[in-house]
Amino acid sequence: MGPQWKQVGVRLGLSWNRIQQIHSDFNLSQDHITSMLIEWREQQNYETNQVEIMYRVLREQGLAEPANTAFGSQLISVDQPFLVEAGEGHARKLDRRHKEQDGKCFDDQDLLFICDQLEPGSWKRLGVRLGLKWTDTNKIAINNKQVKDCVMELLVTWRDSQSTKQVPVMVNALRQQNFSELARNVCKRLGYSDELEDASTQINLPHISTPVQGNCFNDQDLLFICDQLDPGSWRRLGVRLGLKWTDTNKIANNNSLVKDRIMELLVSWRDDHSANQVPTMVNALRQQKLLKLVRRVCERHGYRDVSEVAATQINATKQRHMHGCLHDIDMVVISESLDNDWKEFGIYLGLQRSEINRIELDFSPPIVDARIEMLVQWRERQEAEVRHLKTISDALIKIKRMDIKDKLLLTILDRLPVSTI
Repeated sequence: MGPQWKQVGVRLGLSWNRIQQIHSDFNLSQDHITSMLIEWREQQNYETNQVEIMYRVLREQGLAEPANTAFGSQLISVDQPFLVEAGEGHARKLDRRHKEQDGKCFDDQDLLFICDQLEPGSWKRLGVRLGLKWTDTNKIAINNKQVKDCVMELLVTWRDSQSTKQVPVMVNALRQQNFSELARNVCKRLGYSDELEDASTQINLPHISTPVQGNCFNDQDLLFICDQLDPGSWRRLGVRLGLKWTDTNKIANNNSLVKDRIMELLVSWRDDHSANQVPTMVNALRQQKLLKLVRRVCERHGYRDVSEVAATQINATKQRHMHGCLHDIDMVVISESLDNDWKEFGIYLGLQRSEINRIELDFSPPIVDARIEMLVQWRERQEAEVRHLKTISDALIKIKRMDIKDKLLLTILDRLPVSTI
């Protein structure tokens, strides 16, 4: 049965919370499974065909081979077509039961039905759409090794905290995640003849604030940005928001999926900035030339026009200014302007071609991220007294990119206090 034992337990009728308790009570995985099976068996009466139920459940779980090996010989006299269709019959029984209960609540088997059809990489973002915090999804990921267990823990946690309108909220979240077919399947399972019969709800839809109220982002606001952000631009956006390039590398190492990396970056930035979050984000998106997304963020937060969002220097780098030293944002500006001459530029700075090729392999696409990584690595190797600006400027002159040199100087001047210019 292996790592799927928890899902088998839910199919057998045990509650997810009870299964998690069994998991915490025993150290060995074999003891988990044995205890779960014994508890299920003790709940059955003498009229229950335990062999048939176990056989069907294992097949539903995709464990047909162990099911046939363990119970095939005991089921010779059982009508085989009935067993094959048992899953559908079970679903129809659930449909009738839910109709009687007005179909507004999920039991654990309903949630397992969703878990089975959900794309493994989408569960964290679905949790945010359902109203959970991103930090809660991270805790769930830490406490559960298997992705399916993460999904079930998330769904049960949400269900147990959502006392009403569970079906409309879930259907809306699935629609927002572009899982329209799964939304229809959920409606069908819960006894709705038509998806539209399940009235939409405003619970998990975006709340439009006034500009004063809307200066801070909640997790769903950040997910709104995540959904529309170009997957190749998230690291540079992080730097423009004030995070260090090395911080984006840590986020990438800790999250395998790009969308999860984006959410982790946005939440990390938000939690470190208590004020002026909307103006700071708008400025960063403007610098990234994501003007369409800028307008949508402003509209979502109650601004009639982008011009209402005051300019701010809050997302200027937090690194202390030292004469001639370059910050991460400077490396972004240089890298976005370089072209096929970037490797030659790196060699003029003193890097080996083999180093540059390794960085390209590790960080691209997009190629601009490889360029930034190259420059950050070069900067970290320099002695404290080395003036980055002079060395960079000399290398830019050698590759005949005076345009980048001028743009870099303007970037540095823009962030200096007026008194120092």
